[in-house]
Parts: sequence; structure tokens; C-alpha cells
Amino acid sequence: MSVVLLGTAILSLSACGKSGANQVNEKNVSFIKDAQSSNQRIWYMVESDSTSDYELSKDTHITQILVTKNGKATVYNMPDNNFSMRDINGKSDDQVLTIAQKKDREYYKDFIDPQKDILIKSSYIQNVIKNTESDYKHYEKHPDYLGATHKESLKKLREYQDDLTYLKANEASILKNIPKYEKPTPKLLNAKVKTDNSGNDVNYEDITHRRLELETDSAKLKHLHWVDRVDAPTYYNFTMTDGFQLIYDKPVKILSDMYTGYTNPTNDSKTTSLLTKTTNKDTVSDFDKLGTKHVSEEN
Repeated sequence: MSVVLLGTAILSLSACGKSGANQVNEKNVSFIKDAQSSNQRIWYMVESDSTSDYELSKDTHITQILVTKNGKATVYNMPDNNFSMRDINGKSDDQVLTIAQKKDREYYKDFIDPQKDILIKSSYIQNVIKNTESDYKHYEKHPDYLGATHKESLKKLREYQDDLTYLKANEASILKNIPKYEKPTPKLLNAKVKTDNSGNDVNYEDITHRRLELETDSAKLKHLHWVDRVDAPTYYNFTMTDGFQLIYDKPVKILSDMYTGYTNPTNDSKTTSLLTKTTNKDTVSDFDKLGTKHVSEEN
């Protein structure tokens, strides 16, 4: 991988690639400065893991697609780890945007679907009702499993029945409150940077971007006897900060495209990188400078 560590150049591999509508030809690229342009640029937040020795490759997972313009970024969430660099190879801006919009909708559908990641979403109302109903039928046949005495067992069985009746009565209202899909919109970008001992050269940058993220929240229900929790999907305005201390002093070639951007050293964990395409084999990515709009110094 071709990078600069803490602003110091190291040997790198150069690469050649064909031009495309989503590729750029600048000699220097800085994320926040470039994002303030009225020209759109597409960036990819990616993760490399042990399957590729933590290096960028065609199998590197894309976790988000960021479209920057006028100082803001529109962030599209990717639904799973099956979307990788090979899926954007040779694609134009319009093609990538179409993919990003489709994947963001898939992310939404996967999150609200109680049958996806069934263990994680076992607390969704549909699964809670299904499991409570199954338990009730089992204990209805074997009531003495519930308590030390027959009277106690019957009391607990009625509690199961009460829970089930209440859940079914409230299922429609909970499902009605599940948020509708929200299309991503542009949100402000900013960064904090660290400089070397001279106070001049930047050698680290924290980039903050904002996006909509789906999470689960506890549904508002009365206390239930045998059900611990009922969850429902909800949207949050999520602020995410990623810190980078490596920059690419030459583009990295993946399949037929070249990329530049920011990354981090690897410590046997997933490596996060922020990449954009380039057609210039001499493109150098650089940290944003103090004095750039929306860039401040980290204390």
C-alpha cells in the first residue's frame, strides 16, 4: 500500500488507469477543501480485514458512500459486507449514485425486516409475539413446568396469556410508528487537525461527517410479566468522526481504477480508509490545512 506516514514520504507504487466521468485529475486532493467546491466528488469509506492482509483490494468492503459538494456530504449507508471495491470498478458518477441510492434503501429494508439477523432482531414485535405464543402453547400443555404448585403454575400461565393478548392488541400501533425511509440529504462537514512540532505541517486529521442511521429503541409498552423488551427501529442523526494519520503519496490501483485518500496503520484489526478515484498517476492526497474553512486545530 502506498502511503505517507505522519507526513513523511515513503516508497510507493504508481499506477495507470483509464479516464471516467467519476474520476478526477488534480495533483493534490484534500477532503474538506475539495468538499467546499461546487463540483461534486464521490468518496468511499471502506474497511480491509484479515482476508486481504488489511490491504486495499477488490474485496475491500465499502461501508458508506459520501458525495461531497458545497462544504457538505450526502452519506449513503451500505447494507452489508457483500458490497466491495469490485462493484464500483469502471463505474461513472451516475452509475455509482444509482448504486448508492439503491444500497441505502436496502440498508433500510434489511434493518426493519425482523427476519434479517433473526438473533439480533428477536426483540422486534413480530418475533416477540411469535416466541411468546410458542411459549404459551408449550406451557398450556405442561402448566406444571411454570411453578412449584399447580395454583402457581396456572397463575403464571394466565400472565403469559395476558402478555400475548396485550402484545397482539398493540402490534398494529407499534408497526405504524416504524419510520418511513428517509432519503439522505447533504450535511455539514468539518475536521480537526494536529500539526508537527513546528506547528506547520499537519500529520493527523479527524474528519467529522453526519448521516442518518437506523437504531433500535424500546417500544413504549406497559410492564409485561414475561417479556423483557420490545424494540422498534428508529432513525437517528448520527455524527461520526474518523481519524486518519496516513495519506497516499501515489494512487493505489484496484482493478482498472486508481484511488487516493486517507488511511491508518494496521494493528491486526479492520483498517479504515477514505478513498476517491483519480486519473492522475501522480495525484497526492494531503491533510487539510489550518485556515481552511471548517478546519480547526485539535487541542
